[in-house]
This record gives sequence, C-alpha cells and structure tokens, in this order.
Amino acid sequence: MVGVDISPEMIRLAREKNSHPHVTYVEGDAAVLRDTFKSDLVTASFFLCYASFRRELEEMCYSIERNLNRGGRFCGIVPHPLFPEYDYPQYGISSRLLGATTDGVEQLTTFSPGTKKSFSVANYHWTAETTEDALKKAGLKDIKWCNVIPSQKAIQEHGLEFWLHHLKRPPAIMIEARK
Repeated sequence: MVGVDISPEMIRLAREKNSHPHVTYVEGDAAVLRDTFKSDLVTASFFLCYASFRRELEEMCYSIERNLNRGGRFCGIVPHPLFPEYDYPQYGISSRLLGATTDGVEQLTTFSPGTKKSFSVANYHWTAETTEDALKKAGLKDIKWCNVIPSQKAIQEHGLEFWLHHLKRPPAIMIEARK
C-alpha cells in the first residue's frame, strides 16, 4: 500500500497514525505520479477538487489511470457537484463559491472542529459532466456516482434528525470508475 500527499505534514501525520511495514508514504504531487505504484485500487479523497483548471483535472485523471492495473478500480470522494454551497454548523463545515456556479470556480470550505480553531481550504468546483469527461479522456470507464451516507452507528449515536441536512444536500459524493 502506498500513501501519497504533497503535504509533508500530512505524510508525517499518516506515519504517526499508521506505521505498518507494508505501507509506504511518498511526499509528492499525486497529479503527476508516473506508473511507479501500479495497483488494483486507487483511492483519492478530495483530490480532484484541487485542479484549478480543466487541463489539470485531466492530468490528475491520467495519473489515476497510469497507476491502475488493467481492470483496476478508482474510488474517490469529491465535493458534491450539485450542492457546492452549504452551511452545516452541526457538522462543523460550510462551503461557498467565490463566483458563479461554473466549472473551475474557486470554492472555499471552512471547517470548525468543535473547540479547535476554524480553518478554510480553497479548492475548485467541477460539474459531474466535466469530471466524467476527464475520467473518460484518461481511459477510465463504468463511471458511477454513489452517495456517502452516515453509518448505522453514526445514526444511532446522533439520531436520524441530526443527519437530515447531510442526506438531503450532501456536501460530498463518491465517484467510482474502472480501467
């Protein structure tokens, strides 16, 4: 298993949390990885949304494809393309677009983790069609979108009402594709 992140701090935290001998951590830009780490599965949480223009989104998809074995599967989490703006204080997260709802517009997501200081992350909004086009252009197929839903444990812990906003207007969605 290989974990890749451009942030040295994220690599440090990952090593701290999981120092398994079969896990390798690489500090680098996953958008330009060559086929060094061929795998049956590539996952990417909130990776594609860092593409600031369409060509960069396509390069990220090519990187995913290059690192998949034939028949391999890509599973990623992206901001929900239909619901780019929301304010969910109960989850400690809000997001707003810094312009019109078009491909490549900057999206500012703010996290307010309880007693810790709030912080914001800038990424970019992409429609489902543009994301799918980029994946297809890179050679991926069988693209599916899957809602991310709270686990039974989470529902039991917080109650169904707590999750209603998330279920009606989810802030994120999973995308899956095959090589």
